[in-house]
Amino acid sequence: MQPARMKNFTKERRRLVAFKKTKLLSPGEEICLSLDVPFERLTSYSENESGWCLEKGLYAFYVGNSLTDSAPQALMELDKDVIPRRQCIYVSLKSL
Repeated sequence: MQPARMKNFTKERRRLVAFKKTKLLSPGEEICLSLDVPFERLTSYSENESGWCLEKGLYAFYVGNSLTDSAPQALMELDKDVIPRRQCIYVSLKSL
């Protein structure tokens, strides 16, 4: 995935968000794969939000058998920042 250029923090140029191993393919043989990309793999930590977020912008998803042999195959455009709901977890502690 190639993240959008972030205004609030710096992101890496590309990030591996999903992969799948294939059987050994013969020359010219093709197979169809489906890759799931969990939302959490797209987010980055924001000091301003004190949590994980995904900033608005255009994201390109590259597919290939290596970083140098990959090409954009899908685009995702967000028209606003996505900040997952924070959850508070309360636990009871016992004295030792």
